[in-house]
Amino acid sequence: MGEERWMLHTKRADFERIGKQFSVSPVVARIIRNRDVESDEDIRRYLSGGLSDLYSPI
Repeated sequence: MGEERWMLHTKRADFERIGKQFSVSPVVARIIRNRDVESDEDIRRYLSGGLSDLYSPI
């Protein structure tokens, strides 16, 4: 097996601002954005949400 490589898609956002605002690295901010988490509220919920923030599986 060869070495694994992670590829990040290029989606536009201010990764530095997101990283500073939510105390994450710009790389983590990019990964979050690549998962289509866009608004500040959605990012907050993604990083700090609880059980009540999960969608129903049914």
